[in-house]
Amino acid sequence: MKERKKSPEGDGATSKLDLPGTWSYEIEAPDQSRPGRFIFREENGEIKGGITDEASGSSATRELDQIVVDGNTVSFSFMWEMSGQGVKLEFDLDVSGDEFKGTVTVGAFGSFPITGARISRPE
Repeated sequence: MKERKKSPEGDGATSKLDLPGTWSYEIEAPDQSRPGRFIFREENGEIKGGITDEASGSSATRELDQIVVDGNTVSFSFMWEMSGQGVKLEFDLDVSGDEFKGTVTVGAFGSFPITGARISRPE
């Protein structure tokens, strides 16, 4: 995972990258695919976001941590409950227009490819 740079304004980063909106994603893990959605928004010049894991059957959106935008890349993390313990997921995405591809590192379980596309823009 890339080293995370702190924005002078705080956790988020100001960027020219057109990230706000709802994005679908699919993580390709061994023997399974995990679909979900990211929702990115801009608040006071910072990018904030949430995640919904559709494979879990839950529609709850949980906040993303340490969102850093650098050019056309965005990285962030998320704590996920797995077999009764918290596992840190670290995402590194390369965004091109309304699509992205990248990797997600799932603690000691390794890194997996992730792809996605924008579903909608903020109203």
